Amino acid sequence: MPARISETFRAAASTGHALDAYLDVEADPAADITLGRPAPAGASLLWTGTGISAGNTGNIGSLKQSRLDLATSSGVGIVAAGSAVRPAGVLRTAATAGTLRLRWAQSVSSASPTTLKAGSWLRLMRSS
Repeated sequence: MPARISETFRAAASTGHALDAYLDVEADPAADITLGRPAPAGASLLWTGTGISAGNTGNIGSLKQSRLDLATSSGVGIVAAGSAVRPAGVLRTAATAGTLRLRWAQSVSSASPTTLKAGSWLRLMRSS
């Protein structure tokens, strides 16, 4: 099973939050990367993974920007030279504060590691 990494953010109760990130990823192009977002109980999240379509091994291809909900993970393609992945979304919490997590893993198991490089960042900002 591929390794999984989580980043955790505190989200205030009954509030809207803007989520964005810049992920500089190097990986086996056949492995790609899958992103997911567990969130506080009762929260809603609309988000996109924004990157090239999974399975694309070249720099030219479809840009994936489908709108996803909280329960949906998304696979994004990685090219041999490395890829920029730009997840973004809107989190709306219910009456209870909680934790939002970014989870990622290889979409397809590979002996080559998937590396989230230095300079990558994640941000959760209160918007209302």
